[in-house]
Amino acid sequence: MIPCQEYGGIVEEIGKEVDKSIMGAQVAVLPLVFCGECEYCQNGKQNLCPKAAYHGLLGMDGGFTKYSVVNKKNIFYVNKQELLTFIEPLLVGLHSANKYRYFSQIDSKKILVLGAGAIGVSVAAVWRDFYEG
Repeated sequence: MIPCQEYGGIVEEIGKEVDKSIMGAQVAVLPLVFCGECEYCQNGKQNLCPKAAYHGLLGMDGGFTKYSVVNKKNIFYVNKQELLTFIEPLLVGLHSANKYRYFSQIDSKKILVLGAGAIGVSVAAVWRDFYEG
């Protein structure tokens, strides 16, 4: 298996049933692959899917390979190349904000983010720019 779970690229080839308009598109890869049919997937907990795989981590080649075969549902269109590797950390930030919004009764607008790596910075940016307390 070739690693790297946070990556993107240009669509160079497509399957028979895929719309040709995505040819040449710049995309980021959403690395989690899941069945969509089990109890976990049906309840929004795809990360617990017993058939789960992960591009670059669990069972599937990742971004350090020359070419990567990816399902259309696992791509995210990106206009700016510098965002290709930040899609996953940004999604972590959005997920944290959604969790807070739906499950928290805390009435505070102060959030502490520990860590300034890609995920920490992305979480802080999402909370700063998109959270509406």
